[in-house]
Amino acid sequence: VGKSNPQCEHISTLQSHLSAVCDIVVIDNLFFSCGARAQIFSWQMKSNIVVRSGYFMLHPLRRRHGGGGGGNINDENKKDNSDDDHGLDVRFTSIAAISMAENGNYLLFVTASDAVLRIFRYTISTNRFTLLRTSSHSAYCQLRVKVYSTRHIAFVSSTDGLLCAYDFSSLENTIPSTSVKVHQSGINDFGLIEINENNSLRLASVGDDGSVHVSIFDINNWSWKREYSKDNCHQSPATGIRFINSTMFVSIGIDQRLKLWTIKNDEQVLELTKNHLVDIRDILSMDMIFCDETNEFIIVVAGAGVQTIQFDLKNCLFYS
Repeated sequence: VGKSNPQCEHISTLQSHLSAVCDIVVIDNLFFSCGARAQIFSWQMKSNIVVRSGYFMLHPLRRRHGGGGGGNINDENKKDNSDDDHGLDVRFTSIAAISMAENGNYLLFVTASDAVLRIFRYTISTNRFTLLRTSSHSAYCQLRVKVYSTRHIAFVSSTDGLLCAYDFSSLENTIPSTSVKVHQSGINDFGLIEINENNSLRLASVGDDGSVHVSIFDINNWSWKREYSKDNCHQSPATGIRFINSTMFVSIGIDQRLKLWTIKNDEQVLELTKNHLVDIRDILSMDMIFCDETNEFIIVVAGAGVQTIQFDLKNCLFYS
């Protein structure tokens, strides 16, 4: 998507995943994809050419007929005479990445359907994924992970309506965590933004219950506070949310409604400011970039197709 001229251009189709692709994260000239069959792939972008550079598979496919394979967990000497592919039902649902202090190394955070958060190190020189630590906060499927790298905190949502904060400042010991119940069911997406430098964060979340909730996370006291709630504001499951600034954010759902919300701190209310109907249906995700040249936000929604919507913050207008 071009910033000055927001049009989508097809570059390449990548076919390496054995099943559904659940999430993608871009960092530097790399991007990582994860999905079903507990797979992670790393890809390197060179101009308009994308090259697969590495992969990880938690549970390799059984090789009953001597088939090939690869990856970081691959023991051809072990034979399995059973008919079951144990563990292949594990799905990696979301992935986040940050650069490590060591050049050419990245820290990856991967949520999964088995309720386990996995932290990997990826090394460019060897194209190797190394599992560093695992952690859980409930027995339910984890859906989304986002990282606040300034204070080494990973936030994870799950299907039981919990938001959890993990402190990964040290990976040598058990990872401390604290969670809060904000939704009745699964949290499909959430956004976070700093509201008090290095002290507190604001998180806005949407879920299967069609609700929007806003919470505050106090970093110093390592505690949660529920701030605002709007129950059933979407007529169907809400699937995406992004902050525009510390007091404004947009949410979207399968109901095709793109909603602009404003937090009015003086009045202590969360107000629905704009409601925009998008063209495509079955919306599953949303992302947003800021265009400096036009002082506008470009919102990209994906579902049964892809659509870009521009948002003029000054005049508070959506237009396609």
